[in-house]
Amino acid sequence: MATSPDLKFTRLNSIISLYTPPPHPPPSSSLFLSPRSNTDPTIIILAQWMGASPRSKLLLSIYVTYAKLYPAANIITIASRPEFFFTTPTYVRQGLFEPVVDFLRGSGERNGIGEGDRESGVLVHTFSNGGALSVVDVCSVFKEKTGRKLGIKGLVLDSAPGDPSIQETWAALSMSLPKSILWYPSAAVLCGVLFTMYLAKSLFSPETLVLQTRRLLNDPSLVDPGAKRMYVYSNTDALVGWRDVERHAKEASEKGVYVELVKMEDSKHVQHVLKHWDVYWTNLESFWKVART
Repeated sequence: MATSPDLKFTRLNSIISLYTPPPHPPPSSSLFLSPRSNTDPTIIILAQWMGASPRSKLLLSIYVTYAKLYPAANIITIASRPEFFFTTPTYVRQGLFEPVVDFLRGSGERNGIGEGDRESGVLVHTFSNGGALSVVDVCSVFKEKTGRKLGIKGLVLDSAPGDPSIQETWAALSMSLPKSILWYPSAAVLCGVLFTMYLAKSLFSPETLVLQTRRLLNDPSLVDPGAKRMYVYSNTDALVGWRDVERHAKEASEKGVYVELVKMEDSKHVQHVLKHWDVYWTNLESFWKVART
């Protein structure tokens, strides 16, 4: 994995940070290995998995790899919080995404970001259901503010979207519990929330936020159907089943969305890039060459 101390992000709010590449990288910098190209993405939106640590070495390696592959790209990284799925009102959660939309709109004035105009070079890379929710929120707020869909060239869906059982939901949420004696009271609270949620679902059949996210990703009035997609998933992912991913990809394809499937055989949830580093990035670079056309 690639690491470097040279990548500096500006914190825009509690969940969003922005990396802006230098206009002229110094010749001595070891970070910028690829020559800049007008076919590279101009903006990369990286939507993290729920509860990812801001000090995650894996995330840092992903940022650095993107900066090396596409040195002219701005990188927006978005954190996902467990409370977004349970206690945070929609208007509060989506209000946190306004800095992303403001930046996209500012870039749009220069690059033409908008419905039917994907020359802007926006690449979105999302991890798990937490990241998928962030992408849906960005698209929702962008449309609310501009009256049009966000033009996206490529959408990478890693370990998402799921159609989770209670066991898969527990497995996903328990990843963010504190690794200390506080795990026990936190787990008890989480169990209570899950029990209440699934009892309500069985009695009233409401659409959970995970299922809503899954549906909205394939809503052509919200998420640009011209954006090409690559799904990366595994048959050994205990949190998001491979059948759920393939079913969602099939639904997208039936609506006219270009779809690529990259199925790993032995990697865990959001660990595909770590387990299969070279294969992962080779597929991503190839996908972007297709997506940008």
